[in-house]
Order: sequence, then C-alpha cells, then structure tokens
Amino acid sequence: MELRQLKYFVEVAKTRSFSLASKNLYITQSTISQQIGKLEEELGVQLLTRDTRHVSLSDYGEQFFPHAMKVIEDAQVCSDIIFDVKDLHTGTLTIGSTYSFGPLLRQSVRDFYRQYPHVRLRLISASWA
Repeated sequence: MELRQLKYFVEVAKTRSFSLASKNLYITQSTISQQIGKLEEELGVQLLTRDTRHVSLSDYGEQFFPHAMKVIEDAQVCSDIIFDVKDLHTGTLTIGSTYSFGPLLRQSVRDFYRQYPHVRLRLISASWA
C-alpha cells in the first residue's frame, strides 16, 4: 500500500469521479484507475463500485475511507514537522562549550531565543579536557 494510492482513492471517493479526481490531482485517469486497482488487489477487496456513469464507495470502501484520510493527514503533519525543524521553527539545538566560554554565550542565547522561540536549546558545559 502506497501513500499515493491512498491519495488517489480518497480523491475519487470525495469527487465520486475518476475524471474529476484526475483533473484535481493533475494525473491521467488511467493512472488513478490502475493504482486504485493495485490497492484493491493488495487488500483483496473492491473499495469502489463502478458503472459506466457512477462511482461510489463499496461497504469496504466506506470502512476504509476515514482511515485512508487519517493516514494522508498524518503524513502531511509529518512533512510539516520536518519543514518546521529545517526552518528552525521547532526542534532542539545542542551547543557544547567549555566552562570559561559559558558566560560569553549568554547574549547569543538570549538573541537566539528571541529569534527562534520554539526551538529548545541544550547547553553542555565541560572542561577543556
């Protein structure tokens, strides 16, 4: 099961249309159909009921849909967290110094906290040896 398959399934489930889902996702309809087919094959169930004009969720699809949505949302949260750490919006910065250098860090630490209030600083002081 791949995240993109879940995204494709969720978009088809929301729009009730392969063609609308393909437009919204900027991919071909055949790609969506193929990937959802692979997902259904892997799960061993039919998630969508299809006819020539309509797409709807099967009983399995109804049960699967909210969980697929949650996985996609959780994946986005994971991605957002990584970007927050990369952009210094969150995370931990560890700084090591000797005891004698510690007092010189005081103003730098204050400036850092003002600029990055959600980043935790971990200061480690030790002897030169």
